[in-house]
Amino acid sequence: MVPGMIVKTEPLTIMAIANMTARDGAATVNGCYCLEVKELDGAQKILFEKIPCSCFFCYEGGDYHSSFQPHPLYWGTADQQSVQEALRQVEEDNKENTRDEWEVLKEVARQFPDLGNGNLILLDENYVPFGKKNYMDSNYKPLNEEADTK
Repeated sequence: MVPGMIVKTEPLTIMAIANMTARDGAATVNGCYCLEVKELDGAQKILFEKIPCSCFFCYEGGDYHSSFQPHPLYWGTADQQSVQEALRQVEEDNKENTRDEWEVLKEVARQFPDLGNGNLILLDENYVPFGKKNYMDSNYKPLNEEADTK
């Protein structure tokens, strides 16, 4: 389970954060995935609502997963108790991070408001954005090459 959060209500958009590191000893890299959804039965669908997500990771070799795709727990169960238990676990895991990942999600959503469905922002070990990619691409574009970043 990883933290996900509604970052837009129109269209309904969830951003989730996951550790992309695939091998022990590699520097930590996190990814923030932008997911537009048509419906999210069971959720309140309000801005910054916390949404626990499971993830499917894509691994093509090397120290890092090339991408991940979040799946809101609401897609897998209508049991609100299960969703709340998963959210409590995500909250507990978040306490072990160097930064509050809920706040990181808000910052990334504000910094990249037009990220688009299926795109990821890559963050270094200090949660500083350094790259952008579509989940289907193997490689990322450094943000300093992006015309729309400040």
